[in-house]
Amino acid sequence: MNPNLTKIIGVCGKSGSGKSTYARKLSRETSSLLIDVDKIVHGILETPRVQANIAALLGTNSFIENGKFNRKALGKILFNDKQVMDKYNAMIYAELESGIDMLLSAAQGGGVGAVIDWALLPMSKYYNICTEKHLIKKNDKDRQASVVQRDGITEEYFLEREKNAFKYNENDFDKIIEPVNINKGFFAGSFDPFTMGHLDILQQASKDFDNIVVGIALNPDKLRRFDKDSMRCAILQTAKEYKLNNIDCVVYSGFTGNKALETDCYSLVRGLRNDTDKFYEKPMEDFNKQNFGLETVYYYSPEHLKNVSSSKIKDLMRENKSIERFVPKAVYNLLLA
Repeated sequence: MNPNLTKIIGVCGKSGSGKSTYARKLSRETSSLLIDVDKIVHGILETPRVQANIAALLGTNSFIENGKFNRKALGKILFNDKQVMDKYNAMIYAELESGIDMLLSAAQGGGVGAVIDWALLPMSKYYNICTEKHLIKKNDKDRQASVVQRDGITEEYFLEREKNAFKYNENDFDKIIEPVNINKGFFAGSFDPFTMGHLDILQQASKDFDNIVVGIALNPDKLRRFDKDSMRCAILQTAKEYKLNNIDCVVYSGFTGNKALETDCYSLVRGLRNDTDKFYEKPMEDFNKQNFGLETVYYYSPEHLKNVSSSKIKDLMRENKSIERFVPKAVYNLLLA
């Protein structure tokens, strides 16, 4: 690894500060490689050899539940004993360095900079090779509310975890960033067509978000029945008709997470018919969290709209049956044009 990389920006911040969101945005804006250290650690912890070593250190494998690694269960053990936590950190540090070095070399080989997202960066050798160091600050009350909701933990557990959190010296950083909370959601779907069910979810979400971007997703493996640009206009017209003044609409292809971040959205809006739907949504929720740092917010459809779907609309149209009560007026006019 060559420390003379064009630019290496280190990003630090306490849990719930918005550090990872900021790092992702920064890497995109600077065309730099994002090195998400937490993601590297996650990969290390999934290896059986490392799990066995941790179990030997702790004297228990209770952090393995149903064959899967439970970081929350591990945290409950580690955060109660600083000495054990120090030994745990030392155990995985060598493997972690190997992963970081490999990514820094890849950035150098590609002729780009790097953004290192790591809360414990000041304790590592990488701190001194960073050309810039950014500290993300957020008041403790807001951080606590964010983490409790995000991780599904109690306030007591959060406070216990904070006792062992790294203490930053602001003088050690080049920039202190106090991010403005941008409460913006991304509502993705094919919307082929946009239905009253979609509208209901949008109405619910618009009360919780300052702005919502409706994303019409294009799938190269599927042909659309209705023109994407015309549907976009119909969605915007519907938002105007229902006085939803905080709605925008875009057409995109590729990963939803990429487009959400590109439009400065840090939450995904999803509609559910029942709890079974949420079970099937969980893998995608985890994917978007792990790869894009996006939270997913769910809204349930009311009983009278649970069976309304884009495919149902197309089925009715094929049978020449009325669809008027299942789609907004602007969409209805488009479909009959």
